[in-house]
Amino acid sequence: MKKFLYAWTLILPLCIGCNPDLSQNGVISGCLSGIDSDTIIITSFLFGERTPLISDTVALKDGHFLSNFPDTVFQNIIIQAKPKMHNNAQSVPAVSMSAIQCALLPNSTITIAGTLSSFKVNGNLPFYDELEAFNDSAKLYLDSIGYLNTKYLKLSKQNNNPDLLQENIEIQSAFYQQYMKAHINYIIQYPDNNLSLYLLTKIPIEQGGTFLNQLSERVKTGALASVYKKYEQLYKEELIMRETKNKVRPGSLIADFTLSDVNGKKLTLSSLKGKYVILDFWGSWCSWCLEGFPRMKKYYEKYKSKIEIVGIACGDSDSNWRNSIAKNELPWINVIDNGKESVVTLYAISGFPTKIILDTQGRIIEIFVGENPEFYTMLDELCK
Repeated sequence: MKKFLYAWTLILPLCIGCNPDLSQNGVISGCLSGIDSDTIIITSFLFGERTPLISDTVALKDGHFLSNFPDTVFQNIIIQAKPKMHNNAQSVPAVSMSAIQCALLPNSTITIAGTLSSFKVNGNLPFYDELEAFNDSAKLYLDSIGYLNTKYLKLSKQNNNPDLLQENIEIQSAFYQQYMKAHINYIIQYPDNNLSLYLLTKIPIEQGGTFLNQLSERVKTGALASVYKKYEQLYKEELIMRETKNKVRPGSLIADFTLSDVNGKKLTLSSLKGKYVILDFWGSWCSWCLEGFPRMKKYYEKYKSKIEIVGIACGDSDSNWRNSIAKNELPWINVIDNGKESVVTLYAISGFPTKIILDTQGRIIEIFVGENPEFYTMLDELCK
């Protein structure tokens, strides 16, 4: 049963006495309350990237903070409290799941006030006023989704009637569709606003991509030009994945690829014919991928005379990829898909981890998305 879990933002008044200087560019400042730490972590990401552009610790003094950021490109910003260490040296840090998420446009200065879960963002560009106005207009949908999601979590903990859970999901989905419709209506009505492109990124790409041409040339080439180019690239990949998805199924001969391993040596998939091959699509950023490694290593040791595993890192920086291989002591072949060969698109990979089992001639036996125990059952059957 598919679960719809949504995040939303409630608006609070600015903290009294929080008057940061708005005259500088590339500045994020704020006044935050309810944080049991003297330090926050501010992380920025380029649109469509999983690896942070910047991650920095910033001092929090009486709730106030100030941080300078490079502002030449659009960045998604995440602010969270630095985990607080307990006095017991053997205890783990206390981690808060609450975090502020906001946008930093080129040549903008923003101030944030409230708490990590309920905050307001002010900025020196029209974009921020327009975003606040849009959020206000969509508040009914967001509040309804939030209420229903809270109710769903309570029902699921009580192991209540599955029909009630399904009804909750369907109602949430209806409100979500209305919320997405509000995004689309705004894009159609205001094609010359940067906010339209930002809202487009919040729509599932298979739907949102069809509205790319609604945007004006000024928006496409303006402050969010890097976002437009990346979104356009992702939509093109989505279209290719739609075409190839039907070709990547059990019984079909898989397309060949060549990628570089940790030593810089080129590996061509077809060179591994003669053994069962497992293609493991993963990333150092994927917690489920990492959790599956211990069991995979046991099975590799058990059947390495009959199978070969090829770990294909996706959406990773070279350093994160190499560090994760070393930390997890991965004994099999490891290559990285840096986007140039686009193996993820070629094989229509839509979730991580994904494991594809190939026979000795390169035909697909089965595809497993997520950590599925049936994957190991199949390996036992193939290698017995």
